[in-house]
Amino acid sequence: MAKLYTPNQVADILQVSVPTVKRWLLNGELPGFKIGMGGHWRVRSDELAEYIDTKRRQNVDMLSQCREAADDEEYRG
Repeated sequence: MAKLYTPNQVADILQVSVPTVKRWLLNGELPGFKIGMGGHWRVRSDELAEYIDTKRRQNVDMLSQCREAADDEEYRG
């Protein structure tokens, strides 16, 4: 069974602010759900791991594209 994290815990794990985590939850970038009468957010550990992996892959792809562009500039320059 997946562990459930609060926005504060997610913010600590990702080293971002709690408002940033809540913004990601509200706009659907980070999967989560609300529980209880107060509508407290929770994020499943497996979904957080997938989010992190997706972001890591995107960053690697972006870095590769930047390196290719820089190599092209050096070749043409």
